[in-house]
Amino acid sequence: MSTRARAQSGGLRLEESGRALLHRRLEAASRRARAERRPVLAAVTVPVPAETDLSAAVLGSRGSTDAVFCLEQPARGGFVLAGLGAATVICAHG
Repeated sequence: MSTRARAQSGGLRLEESGRALLHRRLEAASRRARAERRPVLAAVTVPVPAETDLSAAVLGSRGSTDAVFCLEQPARGGFVLAGLGAATVICAHG
């Protein structure tokens, strides 16, 4: 199955195949979490149009308390990795 995101004026949108895949993964993660009585992560990774500014999309979408991650490597073929939110947080004190 090919899954993609497409850029729209309001940001990125998962195409129907991506939403269906995410739904299946969420259902599977929910079943596993209940069976194992622990948190389980569900995710979908999809290609986006090359002209999409992922860092701008993530930074523009975050709330005041959201964690973000942006890594841009223009010298490496324009590689970009960006994320919004956190599945878990580890904090050190002292």
